Amino acid sequence: MSRFLFLLLTVALSAQPRLTPEEERGRQIYEKGTSPSGGIIEASIAGDARVPGSVLPCVNCHGADGAGRAEGGVVPSVINWNALTKPYAAPQPGGRTHPPYSERLLTRAVTMGTDPAGNSLNAAMPRFRLSLADASDLVAYVKRLGDVIDPGVTAETVRLGVLTAPRQAVGAAGPLNGLVAKSARPSLFSVIAICCTYRSVKSGGCPVASL
Repeated sequence: MSRFLFLLLTVALSAQPRLTPEEERGRQIYEKGTSPSGGIIEASIAGDARVPGSVLPCVNCHGADGAGRAEGGVVPSVINWNALTKPYAAPQPGGRTHPPYSERLLTRAVTMGTDPAGNSLNAAMPRFRLSLADASDLVAYVKRLGDVIDPGVTAETVRLGVLTAPRQAVGAAGPLNGLVAKSARPSLFSVIAICCTYRSVKSGGCPVASL
């Protein structure tokens, strides 16, 4: 079983598009709202007091794939690069239309809250204060949104979900050969989450959590 998990991990990681160092730094900014260089990233909404960027990271509203997640009546725009650079004026949430974005115009939108036509973005969209270097890294990663959306897959880790029967004996002689523990949840089926890395698979086990 360890060999199977190692093979699965290898295939998943090899299929995951590699990011450049610039894109990796941009991913941190997008997902965590923090600067890899240790610089200051701040955000404000509707002119309110600034808060650390980590309070309002892009991923919270736009999602890991840039497709946007409607919440509280607010519909975030789709921000993958294909959508941002369409050659025609596609209607946006709220009825706005605008020409395509460029790298410079996207930076302006993130920092000043205006689209390519000069329209103000939704008041719920934070305005970020960040360095030119961080802005460049962020734009580089936004251009990759949609390429790196595999849930549970990072540069070194694959997380799996396994559906098991409630009284199934999962142990040394079980179907996963001791790599998971029995779920105590009294339901029709239980989900076992397995977090595997190259190191844990080689050592014969993976951290487990019963969901």
